Amino acid sequence: AAASREDLHRLNYPTVLHEIGGLFDVVKPKVADAWLEQLLRHPQQAATEKTHRRLPPTLRAAAEEYIAAQRRLDQLMH
Repeated sequence: AAASREDLHRLNYPTVLHEIGGLFDVVKPKVADAWLEQLLRHPQQAATEKTHRRLPPTLRAAAEEYIAAQRRLDQLMH
């Protein structure tokens, strides 16, 4: 997530006008700031959210890998 911070910012605010709009809460980001927290707390739910599909490709792949690992861990525990 930290390595993709710039990609995510570019996705949320592709132009200077979008960035200015974001400062004044006129433009909402495509990916909410809380996406990582949601992924870590509720990975199965996060996988079904629109936000997940909007992540940059590398970040989406890492998130899907985390979700799959979390599923495997849940299966081992039950």
